[in-house]
Amino acid sequence: MHTEYQETVGSRACAESRGLVVPGLSNRDGRDFGWRGVVSPVGRSSLALVAVVSAGIAAHVGIGSAVAAPTPGKIVLVARALSSVDFARDGLYVMNADGSGVRQITHDVVEDDEPHWSPTSEWIVVVRGDGSGRRVLGRGISLASPNPWSPDGRRIAWGGCDGLCVYDLASARLTAIALGRSEVFGFSWSPDGRKLAVHDSVRGLVVFSRTGKQLAVLARNGAFPAFSPDGKKIAFLTRHKLEIVPAAGGRPRLLDRHAGGAPSWSPDGRRLLYTDTRLRTGHFAGNVRVVDTATGTNIRVDDTGGIARWSPDGSTIAYGRYPTSATFGQDVWLAYANGTRRSQLTDEFPNGLVYTDLDWTSGSVPNGKPVPKLDTVPLTVTAESKLGYGHVWSLNRAGSPKSVAYRSDAGECDPDAETESATFIVWDISTQSSLATTTSCQELSVESYAVTSSLDAWMMEPDPSDGLQTVRVARPGTETVIASWDSGYESPDIGWRSGIGPLVSDGTTIVFETRTADGGVQLWRIADGDVPHAVQIPLPSNVTGLIDADAGRVLVGAGKNSYAVIGMDGAVLARVSSAGSAALGGDLLGIASGDTLRVYDTNSGSLRYQLPLTRTTGYPQLLSIGNGYAAYTSGIALHLLRLNDGKDSIADLPGETGPPVARFTQAGLFIGYERAYLRQSGRLLFVAGADMP
Repeated sequence: MHTEYQETVGSRACAESRGLVVPGLSNRDGRDFGWRGVVSPVGRSSLALVAVVSAGIAAHVGIGSAVAAPTPGKIVLVARALSSVDFARDGLYVMNADGSGVRQITHDVVEDDEPHWSPTSEWIVVVRGDGSGRRVLGRGISLASPNPWSPDGRRIAWGGCDGLCVYDLASARLTAIALGRSEVFGFSWSPDGRKLAVHDSVRGLVVFSRTGKQLAVLARNGAFPAFSPDGKKIAFLTRHKLEIVPAAGGRPRLLDRHAGGAPSWSPDGRRLLYTDTRLRTGHFAGNVRVVDTATGTNIRVDDTGGIARWSPDGSTIAYGRYPTSATFGQDVWLAYANGTRRSQLTDEFPNGLVYTDLDWTSGSVPNGKPVPKLDTVPLTVTAESKLGYGHVWSLNRAGSPKSVAYRSDAGECDPDAETESATFIVWDISTQSSLATTTSCQELSVESYAVTSSLDAWMMEPDPSDGLQTVRVARPGTETVIASWDSGYESPDIGWRSGIGPLVSDGTTIVFETRTADGGVQLWRIADGDVPHAVQIPLPSNVTGLIDADAGRVLVGAGKNSYAVIGMDGAVLARVSSAGSAALGGDLLGIASGDTLRVYDTNSGSLRYQLPLTRTTGYPQLLSIGNGYAAYTSGIALHLLRLNDGKDSIADLPGETGPPVARFTQAGLFIGYERAYLRQSGRLLFVAGADMP
């Protein structure tokens, strides 16, 4: 996504190499990742990639829906994963213009799969369309343009070298064009390949020869310039205004005051495609727009997340849309240039890929590895709840087997005071009702929570100034705190402790953890009364932390790669030596390690089941166990594994976007997920135990 003043040069270093080229761009905090694919104009056989890769990224799959027009060619997609453990499928994908034939052509893992890149870990790479022939051109740079290739495909330019670098692929010669400052907010090749229009943050919109000679200054500002196909005009952005100026010099002409993304000309040179940011229905939203440069007629095509590209013949537009307001990756959509016949080409479910950029080529692209098609099974849903906000991030046990607790952070607080609130909601399917408890507006956010039929408890994250934590308790449906315990102070019942949390509940009892100054662990259960109080639970040796609770049992870590199941009175029920993510479910303990699920008896510690987990699009992550099943995710696909025979099914969750959550109770399975392109995107489902697939 090329948004004005969003891409900056990560380093002033100008590097030259005869080997490979790989570029990477990261957000300033290092948390957001993605790829950009740009197709070479020479035979469309090479790809210049800009990439930031991290452990924890994956990609999407085409759904082959009806398209707006039968435009030929291939769409090149840059993909990342929704799941934080699904990095194996990061890379470059291609698909047909109707959404079919999605294939992965690169499997790039950069910097040993490090989950966060620093701004200095930015590279640039040239590869062939099948992923071979990699050549590294430099690092610490940014392509800074929707099309860095010269029209003849013999040169590539990028931001770096204290300005702009121009690299000749045949001679390996690099030319540096010095700018007033090192930041490059876009550049464009002239159609004959002899000139470059460049944004210079000091001089403005400047035209250079490809050898670096300054030819003209056309405007005082000029981010993301774009030469028209005939070379006579240049479109550019200045402070969110879209303007065009004669390439020979003259007065700029205003086309839009709300532009937000780099403009691109239609193949016939009559129209400009760009994205904007406008206030709509009370909030700012991005749009794909097409403006006729002669008449000024401006058409809104659709919502967008910032990606928008012309088809080779200029009849249609491929663009990205956010499935919900809470998601960060985009689906690819197609529409006629007049905004009609909009259709969705890609879908997150069940493969879990989203896209951060794309390009469209009329030529052929070598086929890569096909994306597997996953078979899903429909669910017999007993009850469903539509939530007014977005994603359900967790499901916790509540006071009865037919209820579940979830959390919403949509409370209204004063943003200027940097305060926030959290709401804990219990959904009861037997009465089809919800009961909510909202914390007061406070400077600290909630780190964990647990509920019973008579108590709601939550733990506040440490205060950055003193590192202290607090557990607070209220009655369901109220905001009045009736009990609290703090670290770093003498608190009721527990005295002085250096750390508190997390909280877990089996639906009837809430348990929390504390730590002593030397790192020792204690457990406490909250006993109800007029004033709830904490009762210490005796612990065996080597306890390392609180993990889960269910049916009067508490799961704790007990030394390296081992667990202990204890009763609420501290009696040890079972010890298990195994590594992996663990969950309690009645008299069963499930531990997922790699591609294997081991299920133990919590009364004896004996192994009951050992079953394979399916790695469909990412590493399996165990969510819950109970009712003879285990629920786990691979990427964003929700798997339901039957324990007695190992039958593994993928739940069909229509329109799912983002990883789902699941929780078994004695009554059945609760599922929380988000549906794409709906105002009420959040969904809660309940599947009775007798109706499990």
